[in-house]
Amino acid sequence: MRRLLTVFATLACVACADSLTPKELLRINVLPDALELMNTSQKSVYVFVAERNTLALMDWAPCSDAATCEGITVGSSMVVPYTDITGYTTGASEAVVYNWHLVPDAAEGFRPDSIRATIIALHVHH
Repeated sequence: MRRLLTVFATLACVACADSLTPKELLRINVLPDALELMNTSQKSVYVFVAERNTLALMDWAPCSDAATCEGITVGSSMVVPYTDITGYTTGASEAVVYNWHLVPDAAEGFRPDSIRATIIALHVHH
């Protein structure tokens, strides 16, 4: 019985580790007043950036329309000023950068492949 519990605990840790270690699609540089998001993948990357504490109050869905979503093309970067981070206020210390690829979906046109999240420490301004 103890061995079985050890196996289940190990599998649970591996499953958690896999979901908590996103495949790197972006390189994120924290600048004094902005985030620089660089696409390191082989397809366009779509992003949503929000102040971490604001997320508890939000109900958002990833953009899934390739014709209207703003993506970061292969090898390109996007600068997101802190003031453009959803929910950002002076003194905010963390943001979450969500990112995904869009993949064809016969029923809906496109859908996110999976949504990855990276918590970023911001430069705190008072």
